[in-house]
This record gives sequence, structure tokens and C-alpha cells, in this order.
Amino acid sequence: RRSLEVSQELGYREMFAYCLEGFAEIATAEGDLERAARLLGASDLLFDELGAVKMGDEKKTYEQTVEALRERLGEGAFESARAAGRALPLEEATRLALVSTASSRGDGGNSPKTDAPGRARERSGP
Repeated sequence: RRSLEVSQELGYREMFAYCLEGFAEIATAEGDLERAARLLGASDLLFDELGAVKMGDEKKTYEQTVEALRERLGEGAFESARAAGRALPLEEATRLALVSTASSRGDGGNSPKTDAPGRARERSGP
């Protein structure tokens, strides 16, 4: 959270893009799929503008997240949400990243958490 805020304050766009992508991965794992796709779109735009190329583990993790979102949302819904994310101003992308997953789902945090796309795990603690 703090990395996202500081990278935005300092204008460090590459770190900001990585933070958005990380929040997209978390939202995917927690089942907040439309939000995840929007965050991924915002991140994609920044990486494209910077000409940044993902390699190795970064590329693999990104591709796994994209595949999980396509599978679970469907191609059309995924691309629509990702396009909406690409259109977000940076301030709105920040707000979207920082909103709690539970409040964005409206379930008060009572849905099962997931370790990876599609794999639920038991909640521990409140």
C-alpha cells in the first residue's frame, strides 16, 4: 500500500505499475475479478507507455493472472474490464487498488479467501 502511494507521490511510474499489477494479483486470488482486470489494465497502460518488458518470473506470474481472469470472467468481460482500467486516471487507479476487496465485493469479508486462482482456503482469524 505504502509503495503504491510513495511511487505515485514521487512520479516513479514503473514502480507504480508494478504495485497496480500486484494489487491485481491479490484481487484475482481473492475472487474480486472485475476489479483485478481493471487494475491489470491500468498497469498494462503504464508498462506500455514506459516500454517496459516483463521477463522471467514476472512474465510468468503476469500470464498466469491474465489466464485466470480470462477463464473466470470470460474473454469479453475480461477485455471490457481491462479496457476500462486502461482508461482510468492514475488517481482513480490508486483508489481502486486501495479499496478493500471485502468492501468492493460487498460481503463484509465473509467469502473464502484463495491461495491461487480457483483454489479456496479456510479463513484464519477475523
